Amino acid sequence: MKETHPLFINKKFKSILLAAIVEEMVVYIVSITDTIVAGNVIDSYALEIVGLAAPITTLILFITSIINSGTIRNYSLYVGSFNRKRANQYFSQGVFMAIAGGVLTAVILFFLRDFYIARLVLDSNGAVLLRSYYDV
Repeated sequence: MKETHPLFINKKFKSILLAAIVEEMVVYIVSITDTIVAGNVIDSYALEIVGLAAPITTLILFITSIINSGTIRNYSLYVGSFNRKRANQYFSQGVFMAIAGGVLTAVILFFLRDFYIARLVLDSNGAVLLRSYYDV
């Protein structure tokens, strides 16, 4: 019964929670930094390009938030009911979904980037800048 000790539960939950919080903070900081650098360092046209990429960034943030909160909720639910095997399955599933989601998002953005950019009303310079922003 050592593995279901409250200290173990607390330590494992804190590690998952900390990883989820750090990931969310990094995503927010990167999106804020992009906007600040584009607007203040480059020019207002660059800010417009970053703004056109914002819907995609917001969608990615939404998906990662769902994965993180679902993993934490299910993991803590099963650890609290002393079902460590099921809890570890949810933890592994969360890690797999995070990795698979990242790879899938990168592949989708790679293939649909030109389709998305073509639907926007941009001059040729704006399309090139937005395409290079997505490449980063």
